[in-house]
Amino acid sequence: MQRLASTLGASRQSARPKPCGLLATATPRRLAARTRRPGTPGLIAPGPGFTIPLLRPEHCEFSARAASFYAAQFAQNLLRAGVAQPSDWFATKDIGTFLERTLKQFVGERAEIVDRAFSLYLSLSPTVDRYDRQDEEPQPERVLLSFQVIDTVAWVNIMPALDLLAREHELLPSFFYHSLRDAMSRWFRVYDLEDARMRWDDWIEMRAEEEEYRKTECERDGVSYEPTVLPDEPAFPPCVQSTMPDLQQPAISLARRKRAKQLIQGVESLAEISRRPHPPMVTLSDEDREELYVESDPDVPMLALAFGNHDIVTEFLNVEIETAGQVALEPWPTIKMDGTQVDSIRNAFACADNALDTLAAAARVLLLVPGYEPLH
Repeated sequence: MQRLASTLGASRQSARPKPCGLLATATPRRLAARTRRPGTPGLIAPGPGFTIPLLRPEHCEFSARAASFYAAQFAQNLLRAGVAQPSDWFATKDIGTFLERTLKQFVGERAEIVDRAFSLYLSLSPTVDRYDRQDEEPQPERVLLSFQVIDTVAWVNIMPALDLLAREHELLPSFFYHSLRDAMSRWFRVYDLEDARMRWDDWIEMRAEEEEYRKTECERDGVSYEPTVLPDEPAFPPCVQSTMPDLQQPAISLARRKRAKQLIQGVESLAEISRRPHPPMVTLSDEDREELYVESDPDVPMLALAFGNHDIVTEFLNVEIETAGQVALEPWPTIKMDGTQVDSIRNAFACADNALDTLAAAARVLLLVPGYEPLH
């Protein structure tokens, strides 16, 4: 993680903004043509990420004022749960520093590999507001452990990997794509073709309304009306099936080249880690969101899976990113624990442990994709 602190931010909102910019002005034919181009400079950020404007998590640490009975009780319960170590307390002897050290120790060596692919902010806090406000202290029964994108949505053009796997066996590209997407989606929001199709539907509806208006204008002015032919909705590339294929033998046995075997082994390991048994994850309730968030945007994706540098997925993700970060965004996942209950703390950190292992495994897979550029 690029930052580890006791912080939190954000919430979700169901309304989706209508397409704007390129998608509001380009014709459907032009947009469809753009998706087939090998490259179009200036549409996305360089490197493996989409920059989110004005998105910076607030630093809402357990401040000096948090050196109260509740904060001390939570710190003590972290020790009882086995999440923190007595040596961490003797090394700090300050509650805020102790909590930050505990979180860093919890992440451990995984931070190095995760930082190569994801811009991530791991947070631990009882509130999304600054903790030094002059009102009553937050209740210790709700402490939040959350994963939040800092300022860059990680993305990968997986077509080079799919092309490589297609030369090994016709079913391997579908196996790789669905294994990667399903494994990451168990813990984090992934922006993929399905998300692009939802925005495509909104855009097509808007274009249909404009087309009807243009037809009416032509009839009124006595001008010949020539309808615009709208293209089909975005589809998987030919090498990828719409569902996970049913393999008659282990996927690794279908690969021959070293890189192909590494990709299959990596994505199988990722899938296994993401499915590991863990305690039920307690997330924010509607009541929590109503109390914590006044205005919010939907959580941003942790990863975008694209079929080209400037395909329909990246085009529509750009539209979403353009409007993100103007208000708070809800981190996802946000794991809720009762800071007064040792079992609740232990279970929450067990869930976070699986989520972190999933991120680390996903980062290893992305680094194997030909042409992928790590974050610096």
